[in-house]
Amino acid sequence: FAVYGTEGYDAMIQQQIVWIPYPMTVGSAVMILFGLTLLAGVLEAVLAMVLSEQLGSSVAVMAVLVSITLINLLVSLPERWRVLSQMYELFPMRLIADGSFYDCRLVPLPGGYLRNVCFAALLYPALTVLLALIGRRSYQRYQIKGR
Repeated sequence: FAVYGTEGYDAMIQQQIVWIPYPMTVGSAVMILFGLTLLAGVLEAVLAMVLSEQLGSSVAVMAVLVSITLINLLVSLPERWRVLSQMYELFPMRLIADGSFYDCRLVPLPGGYLRNVCFAALLYPALTVLLALIGRRSYQRYQIKGR
């Protein structure tokens, strides 16, 4: 982007990052990362909401969220721990900021395989809905019916 300007969005991603085997342009990679960032932001907001309802303290919620962020920044798992490392790379901060977007490992599903980016695009909304349902139930139990 810095070399080609806005016309660089049509350039193949291999001009910027050589080891990527996927046929995509820089613009499509940026748009996919932007979409994943939005999904991750909504997921983290709903997680903060649920933690706030469960813990009842804003300090505890911030401590949990900051500790998750610090763990993601400081800890790196080797790829030889295949399943654990692949699950760890699906954390939003690892996937978006750490270059795991370009990871070539596949996630097995019934009927086929998905790249970790495609799996995250399915996983983040599913976790968001699950956490929202947990938060709704908790809110109804303690806030509405408890009065």
